[in-house]
Amino acid sequence: MKTNAPTDLLPPPIVTGLLEGNLLPADMLTEQLPVLAPRWDGEPNETNTHTLKILWGTDPAAMVTYTSATAPDPDSARTLRVPIRFFEEGTFEVRYSVTIIQDAPDPPLELTSHSITIVIDTSVPELGDPNELVFDPKLFQDGITEAYLAANGDKIVAEVPAYTRPQIGDVITAYWDAQDDDDTVMVQRVLNSNDYQEPISLDIPGDSIRQHGTGTWKVRYEVKDRAGNPSGFSRYVSLEVKEDAPSDLMDPPLFHDRDIADRNDNTLYAVVITAEQGLEVLIPPWKNQALPGLKDTLWLEYTRKENPADADYEATPVVEIVGPIPPESFPIPFTLPDVALRPDGPFKLRYAVQGWNGGKAWSEVVTLIADTTPPFKGTEPPPLTAPDVAITDDYLDAHPEGVTCTLEAYDDFQPGDRITYWWVGEERPEEPSDLEPAGRAIITELPFDVIVPAQVVREAGDGGCAIVYVLFDKALNRSRLSVWRDVAVALGMLPADLKDPLVQQAEDGQIDLADVLDGVLVRIPKFENLKAADRIEVTWGDTVLEPEEIGSAPDWPVPILVPTETVQAEYGDAVGAKSTHVSYRILRGAVGSEAKAISTDVDLSYIGPVAPDWPDLNNPNLASAKVYGKISGLLDELTPEDTGEDVRVDIALYDPVNENELIDVYWGGVLVPDAQYIIQAGDTPGKVVSVTVPWSFVEQAGNAAQVPVEYRIYGPGSPNQQISPTTNVKVAAVVVTPEAPTFLNLSPEGWLNCFSLDGADHAVLVQVPDLSQYLAEGDQVTLTWTPLAKLDGEDVLTDAIKVEPITLDAAHKPTGFVWRVQPFEDHIAPTHDPDGPGGPAGRARIHYAFDYQGQPATSDVTEARVGMFTGAGECSLNFGEEEG
Repeated sequence: MKTNAPTDLLPPPIVTGLLEGNLLPADMLTEQLPVLAPRWDGEPNETNTHTLKILWGTDPAAMVTYTSATAPDPDSARTLRVPIRFFEEGTFEVRYSVTIIQDAPDPPLELTSHSITIVIDTSVPELGDPNELVFDPKLFQDGITEAYLAANGDKIVAEVPAYTRPQIGDVITAYWDAQDDDDTVMVQRVLNSNDYQEPISLDIPGDSIRQHGTGTWKVRYEVKDRAGNPSGFSRYVSLEVKEDAPSDLMDPPLFHDRDIADRNDNTLYAVVITAEQGLEVLIPPWKNQALPGLKDTLWLEYTRKENPADADYEATPVVEIVGPIPPESFPIPFTLPDVALRPDGPFKLRYAVQGWNGGKAWSEVVTLIADTTPPFKGTEPPPLTAPDVAITDDYLDAHPEGVTCTLEAYDDFQPGDRITYWWVGEERPEEPSDLEPAGRAIITELPFDVIVPAQVVREAGDGGCAIVYVLFDKALNRSRLSVWRDVAVALGMLPADLKDPLVQQAEDGQIDLADVLDGVLVRIPKFENLKAADRIEVTWGDTVLEPEEIGSAPDWPVPILVPTETVQAEYGDAVGAKSTHVSYRILRGAVGSEAKAISTDVDLSYIGPVAPDWPDLNNPNLASAKVYGKISGLLDELTPEDTGEDVRVDIALYDPVNENELIDVYWGGVLVPDAQYIIQAGDTPGKVVSVTVPWSFVEQAGNAAQVPVEYRIYGPGSPNQQISPTTNVKVAAVVVTPEAPTFLNLSPEGWLNCFSLDGADHAVLVQVPDLSQYLAEGDQVTLTWTPLAKLDGEDVLTDAIKVEPITLDAAHKPTGFVWRVQPFEDHIAPTHDPDGPGGPAGRARIHYAFDYQGQPATSDVTEARVGMFTGAGECSLNFGEEEG
């Protein structure tokens, strides 16, 4: 029988309550942890069992097997206990599983519940140094008196030294003991989010102190984190609570909290001084105040002397107060002028009252500190020390708290100094105050570590990130912005599968000056894990080029132009081919990938005079070639009498010139191998040498008003050739004889006869060949039909000649067209004169002519016999219709 399967198993709750965030309280770590598994469907019976396991992570932590005999009440839950050995610090997924042994042949049924996350924290807070509460030094000198309480808001303040791992929810407890280990709780404080920006202190109320009475009291504290892990007790500090001794001095003056940065030494906030409005002093009640209608006179006295006599005090103008003085008037505000607050440093202050009876009394003296000097005294603080490795995903995985940077020791450090720091990407603001800081902290000791949270690093992203900071002293004087500290950050999958760079222009063996003139390109093949903001950094020789961003739609392989100056500088004074290092790497932010490198040969050497427009080797300082027709003898001109003749080219040698250097001549842009000249021993600058250009090159270039002729000079094996100025040669020596036209519809015997005629106009058809090598649409060709009266001789039928100029167009294409010779009666019929001197048959010749390259060109002539008759007589104009 198959058992019912469990349905929708729920996460196992903890029998005892968890703290917020499923944190397991520390006091639950000392005994086995009960875990409750909700009831599941199906019950064990005599033929099957249910095995329940509690899984702590992936490890079984507790197990029980139920049978029909041992199963609990079906409506009850199952509770198992997890042993203490599983309670290590960390985060654990806890679930339960049920294995049901079913009736054969069904296999066991395995089911696992959803999980619950349990957090265990066993790290105890470590108290700071000093390992004791810090009190106002006056309390150790004078004890706790009513006068002190009155002057300090009816409380004493205990500062808690910074300790490791402060967290929201930490509980700080101060104990007020008459003897060791009484553990009398005096005050407690629970840390909240604001406590990360302020010194942690405990206010011990005057009423609590009075309840315990006078005498010597031992004060200590401990910290328990949210889980309840205790730090252990600090050392005791002994304080004496005294009864106030009779004094002839009035109570000391009081001050607003808004004006006092540190009650321990009465440091003023800097803004009190820089506002130049003076300091508001609060005068507490004095004894024997003025009776109605009488006056007490009040004034302030201050001095900068360390141990002043009465004469050393300066007095403010007096204020008269008429009695009776209402109690609610106290404390009476009195402004200490701005002049008393300067320069920086400690000064002493008291007030005086001349009573209505003429008697004078003075208050206790209070020492205040004026401080408007920022940390580093207005100079730029040095950068923080940052990790000397790139910040990558692997780094953040290994440092989940973030990036730790260090503030090194500085000369004017004071307890209570604070640091605010920012982490930014590529854009660095002049003043980052408008940005959310990466963190703030109170500096407890130097060197001091600050942490940039991993989330802040990830949000800033890749790039040349940087951290910068400002310092505030306890008076809230702000330092200048520090020097930026660059930090290399490369997040995500890093560039991979990089391939060698390509320098395609060197595939012919080397980079030469023609390549430099075109622009030398290093091409980067596609790689894996690309980001649009990644940059390519190419190195040519020893010169690192400015990185170029790849962008969102790169054209692979990405071309990177190497500046001409870089190619030239890296080649230097070399002669011939120089092997040059070419490499690249991919920058993600400031983090570079591995470099992929090749070597390529570069040859920028050349002979002859300096090229003024380098790398362009067209050199106007070379002499122009001089060209002479062999027959005409004209300079830079060939006439028809030079047809078929080779051409002489004269070249004046350049300076400097060296044996075995070469000169090549180009006619119409074509190299003339037969016209090469090799510099001989004894050749000198300015010497004129002559070379011969074969007629075939002249003929190939054809006629033109300006045929370009130049020469190029270079060293043996060099790819770099300096080019002379162009000599334009007027050429009219090339006779062009185009292909002859042909007759269409000739008889098998080669005759034009009645059957050769085409169309209603009985035209003779002439095929004009492809003329596109000479002419284009819009050009004109003239066709000529010349009939002869006899089958031999030169009896031209002059009146029957047809000459027709035709403009090439869509109907008469340059690639060839058909010309119609007609009218029949005017041009063809006259060849048939059976009764005349010519006889019944004659001949016809055809040719065409056009202008090409400034010269007339006439085709060869085609001739055919013409017999416009049949056995029935001459060709009839309706001949075709009769046949039809």
